[in-house]
Amino acid sequence: ELRALLDLEPNTVLRVTYLDDEQDTVTINCQQDLNEALSSNPEPLRLQVSVPPTVSHHSGIGRAGDQVPQARFVAHLSVPDGTHCAAGSEFVKSWRVRNTGPCGWPAGARLIHVGGSRLDGDCQVPVPALLPNQETDISVTLTAPEESGHYVSYWRLASALPRERRYGQRIWLQIQVPPQDGSAGTSTCESEHTQVVCRQCGGERCIVGVRWRGRLGQDNLCESHYGQLETDLQTKYDRVVGSHPRTLAHLCKSPLRTSVERLVQRFDEDQGMVDELLHILEPIFFQIPRPLMDAALAVVRPFLDAMAIVDDRPKLSQLRHKLHAMVGSICTNSGQLSKTHGKPGSLLQVSVNTVSRLIADQTPSLTTCLLYTSPSPRDS
Repeated sequence: ELRALLDLEPNTVLRVTYLDDEQDTVTINCQQDLNEALSSNPEPLRLQVSVPPTVSHHSGIGRAGDQVPQARFVAHLSVPDGTHCAAGSEFVKSWRVRNTGPCGWPAGARLIHVGGSRLDGDCQVPVPALLPNQETDISVTLTAPEESGHYVSYWRLASALPRERRYGQRIWLQIQVPPQDGSAGTSTCESEHTQVVCRQCGGERCIVGVRWRGRLGQDNLCESHYGQLETDLQTKYDRVVGSHPRTLAHLCKSPLRTSVERLVQRFDEDQGMVDELLHILEPIFFQIPRPLMDAALAVVRPFLDAMAIVDDRPKLSQLRHKLHAMVGSICTNSGQLSKTHGKPGSLLQVSVNTVSRLIADQTPSLTTCLLYTSPSPRDS
């Protein structure tokens, strides 16, 4: 279509580029590159189309301005996403990458840290001048932070200084540092219950995350202390979830915007349901690496679309519980999203099948609509 629009010969080679959020020029070689570009740029994406000079296919480094080095993530070789690393411990993260461009990587190329969490240890490591279609393994030695929490660090290939030029896909590492005392740690939930404190925690700090409100005059409890109660005592408390404005804002800027707007309209008189759904979806935005975000959101979309239409309360409850379980699977098995370079793969198929089974007897038309998100057999 582009060749016809530009009145070019059918076999004309085109170069399609864009500026990423780091103001680096990135070349789009395939549909996967375009998908990553769209997911990484919330604003309208400006593509530049040009007809490059004729280039040689010899396996060397092209002349400046003729050929742009490229690189694509292949696999995580160590420290899979979500690995628990003890505070202060040293670990080695390794990736496998491939030269997918028309020329060799420049001499003196490096893998450098470009964003996210800055961990102690290597900030850059040398990489070989890889020829086209070859693969190589790259490793960095890092130290886990002393403070517990979730950490995501982004890395990218770059040419030698002083005229540094970054190229290829960003790659990442994702680790969890558990509390050293074995506790549940600080809640990452954005919901704060103003002027409501946990009677067990004491102090003046308000409850963050889910709070449990006693029905018979008991004081409020945080999630951690509620979980320490005996089962018969837990039945005397009601779950209260607060608002999640940042999560809602993230969703409204994502591919799920239309689905979320339908849900908010659907539960216009039931704010508690909206807050509960936002609480369930919130972990995706701080546990999933940015390059995999669209793939993760595609997995939960069938649940949201179904809940916007289904009226049966028991079915809604089932959908909510299944959605909660699916978000947990996404966050603990995000490596499944990266095995196909960002395509949702089998997790999406499980999502579509789960929702279809739950609503097939009530909303056959919606079951048919859900199939549009199902991956083709070759992607499964």
